[in-house]
Amino acid sequence: LPNETSCLYYNHDYSLGRQVLIVRNTMRNYVAVAYAGTDDWRTALSDGEILSETFGPRPADNNTNILSIRGSHGRNIGSIFDSVPSKVRVHSGFNNDVFANAGFSTVLKCVSSGMRGGNCDGKETHNNIRTTQPYRLYTTGHSLGAASSAILGAALHLMYPSETIQSVNFGSPKVGNLEWSAWIDTLQPNY
Repeated sequence: LPNETSCLYYNHDYSLGRQVLIVRNTMRNYVAVAYAGTDDWRTALSDGEILSETFGPRPADNNTNILSIRGSHGRNIGSIFDSVPSKVRVHSGFNNDVFANAGFSTVLKCVSSGMRGGNCDGKETHNNIRTTQPYRLYTTGHSLGAASSAILGAALHLMYPSETIQSVNFGSPKVGNLEWSAWIDTLQPNY
């Protein structure tokens, strides 16, 4: 990794094939989440789940309390998706790649801690890395990872509406329907 960049989290969920990496750069003040693309039969199965579904976690995956993540809300994590228009639909496999097996809640906790200068285990670092500038949030990926990155970027925007979340993706397949596209364009219209 480049100087001043540290790995906060890496996970390879073998049941899904999902690989996610979270890094923080203290010199340039950013936290970035990177998803790997299609690289084995498990991730190819995610690509093949082409039916659309509602954007966000499935009921079994949304039981994390936001209070433990942000310290300001005492509601179920699924409630941050209440403001999403009802006709917004996304590719089932890509949505599952982000939200299944507590993927989103784990990433969210790590990003939240990383933005405050902590580690993904919730402990503060002893390196005095806090800055006067807020950390910027980036998501990135290629192929399946790009689709997952776009979905994560939208979910992070719901969690952090005053932050600018930039998704820089490569070779992304179609993520959602026309309503998804129109809704995404309203989130940060100046970008």
